[in-house]
Amino acid sequence: MSDERKFGFEEFGVGLFAGAAIGVVAGLLLAPQAGAMTRKQITGRAEEVKDAAEGLFQQTKRNVDVLIKRAEKLLGLQEKIVWKKIETLRSDLKKYNLNEA
Repeated sequence: MSDERKFGFEEFGVGLFAGAAIGVVAGLLLAPQAGAMTRKQITGRAEEVKDAAEGLFQQTKRNVDVLIKRAEKLLGLQEKIVWKKIETLRSDLKKYNLNEA
């Protein structure tokens, strides 16, 4: 077994959430304007992050759908090849009459 870890969707989601949270905290601490204006900006940024996350989710969903269709197509081709081999073997076996042996 390899000790290498693969970077997956869970890690990406955690990183995205952590980055957004750090950005909000930094924005609150470093904001040069009044509280009402800061809250308005945070709300706007939260909407942007939400929209970006939704777009990423939809794109990932489309990519997974494409991969599933490709896998199904590949498996279907493999199944056809196997059935063709079976039919070839059956026809080859019919050439031999085992009762005459």
